[in-house]
Amino acid sequence: MFLLTEGTSIIWSLNTSVFFAIAVVMLLSFTPVFGLIFGRIGGWVAHTVADFRADRAS
Repeated sequence: MFLLTEGTSIIWSLNTSVFFAIAVVMLLSFTPVFGLIFGRIGGWVAHTVADFRADRAS
């Protein structure tokens, strides 16, 4: 609250403050979903590369 009222040199209107608050909440809500998706893709790539190297070494 301090950041919105006294911490900034530019005074935001109520609409701007509400917009940024909703944007931050939405971003924080969707972050785990992006982590899950990209974690699955990264795990698949790592598994594929490891299998390729294991097949090539033997």
